[in-house]
Amino acid sequence: MGGSMGSGGVVGQGGTFATGGSGFGGSEGSATGGAPENGTGGGAMGMSGVSGVGGAATGGAVRGCSNITGAFVCNDFESPAASWGPKDRGQGSIDRDTSQVRQGSFALHAYSAASADYALQVVSLPSRVTSGELYVRTFFFLPSSLNINDWLVALELKSCATCSEKISFDLAPGDIAMLSRSGVPSVKGAPASLPRNRWFCVELAVTLSSTGSVRLLVDGSTVASMPSVNTLLSGAVPAGIAAFRLGFITGPNQGPVELWADALVASPQAIGCN
Repeated sequence: MGGSMGSGGVVGQGGTFATGGSGFGGSEGSATGGAPENGTGGGAMGMSGVSGVGGAATGGAVRGCSNITGAFVCNDFESPAASWGPKDRGQGSIDRDTSQVRQGSFALHAYSAASADYALQVVSLPSRVTSGELYVRTFFFLPSSLNINDWLVALELKSCATCSEKISFDLAPGDIAMLSRSGVPSVKGAPASLPRNRWFCVELAVTLSSTGSVRLLVDGSTVASMPSVNTLLSGAVPAGIAAFRLGFITGPNQGPVELWADALVASPQAIGCN
């Protein structure tokens, strides 16, 4: 791969993370510049008011971080949360727990009983990627109790943690998977393209260039693409991708949110769902 990515092995569970700016409304880090609308509010919410989802996760085994070579970042959320880096949240909460797990003993759990809220884990690459290919893969679990009635950003790639431009995997009403890039019309997948009550695989495949491309894959199949788009996100010098945020940030009309994520990997090669 070309570009400015440093060499080296996997950034393990937690790895190197971006430092967030000072938050507002009791948040850790900064919520600015993530999505069109940001929540405001006080400290973390408890789990009361949002129903949990029991039962075992579906799906087969996924390679753990120790079995993935050449990745820039790999986090299966098995390490203590303090090693992951800053969180960015309003009234929502985001941390690891055992209530839904794709593999291992823990997964990332993000939830809020408030409307128009956010709860994000900030992760950064060890070096900025300015050319070549970048793949970011994670698994999500959406309970049937989650009512998607506005846009909801679940995974976003950025030039820096607080930069405004982003490429993102979004959820849209009608259980639609949506691919977004700041300043460009979003591309929606087919209706009901988001599975419920099971773990599913999401991968963003990015070719970095002023005339680059982005594909959104769900369970290994492309559901949305932008074949010719500037993927060199601005906000830091040089333009490129150096950080991402995982969890949720919602539109003004979105109600309570609860979701889980697990097995996060960033790599210069396609990762796939195992």
